[in-house]
This record gives sequence, structure tokens and C-alpha cells, in this order.
Amino acid sequence: MENFTLVLTSSVLAATLTSLVNWLLQRNNYRNDYYKKVIEKRMSVYDEVSKVMGRLQIINVSPSNKKSHAVFLDHNQYEDFAIMLAKASLEGIWLSNNCSKLLTTLNEFLYNTFRDIPEISDNKRLDSMNIAEKNFSEISRQRELIRDQILKDLLIMYEVKSFLKTKN
Repeated sequence: MENFTLVLTSSVLAATLTSLVNWLLQRNNYRNDYYKKVIEKRMSVYDEVSKVMGRLQIINVSPSNKKSHAVFLDHNQYEDFAIMLAKASLEGIWLSNNCSKLLTTLNEFLYNTFRDIPEISDNKRLDSMNIAEKNFSEISRQRELIRDQILKDLLIMYEVKSFLKTKN
């Protein structure tokens, strides 16, 4: 009888420990799956931001040897670029706070710089190019700040828990 009690107690203890270990493993797997989804979403948004910055990498040199970013060559290119930038900015919750702030700063700078160009103007392209040439260095500086922040963020992308804590 004593052996039976010992076997029964051992079996119950083994079953309880097995259940506890399985529960802990499932909980851990759920957390890991969640973190993977957060990282995938963040990577997707950073990819969009990189595409926006890539558009600012293309440089135009005027006949007078002045540089400007090619997105300012015509109104349609600039509008497409502005929409891309706005969409990336709207996904700011998935970006680091620094990256989101830098995108907002660039967006505000471009809006404030180019907003006074008349919608219908024979000189619209010329006005846009002149403003783009004058602000080439500042736009390039802001682009590099964002690019550098992206690289910093990619190094710590796996730290999901600390990222989520910054969003409180």
C-alpha cells in the first residue's frame, strides 16, 4: 500500500510539473510571437521611411551648378513625395520617438518652406527650384539625421519591451 501511495504521489507531482512547464512554455511562445509581429510591423514602417529618404537622395544639378533634390523638379513629384512623407509620419507610433520627431520636423520644414508658392503660376517650377536650391543643405542635413536615426533604431529593434514602454 505504501508503494502504491508513493507511485500515486509521484505521478500526480510529475503531471503537475509537466503541466506547469507546458503552460510556461506556451506563455513564452505567445510573447515571442507577439514580439515578432511588433518587429515585423516596425520593420515595414522603417522600410517606408527609408523609401522616403531614398527619394531625397536623388540630386539635380542646375545649369548654374546649384544643387537641389529631384523631388522638387515638378509639382507632381513633390506631391507624391509629400504624400509618402505624410503616410510614413502617420505610422509614427511604430517608430522610435526620435525618428518620429525628426520626420515631423522635416514635414513641417517642407510645408513652411514651400507653402507660399502659388498653386497656379507660370513660374511655379522656377519658384520651387529656387527655394529647393536655397534649402538644399538644410533638407540634406535633416535627411541624414533621419537616416542616422533609422540605423540606430535598427540596432535595438529586438528590444520590443523597452520600445513599447516609451509609447506610454
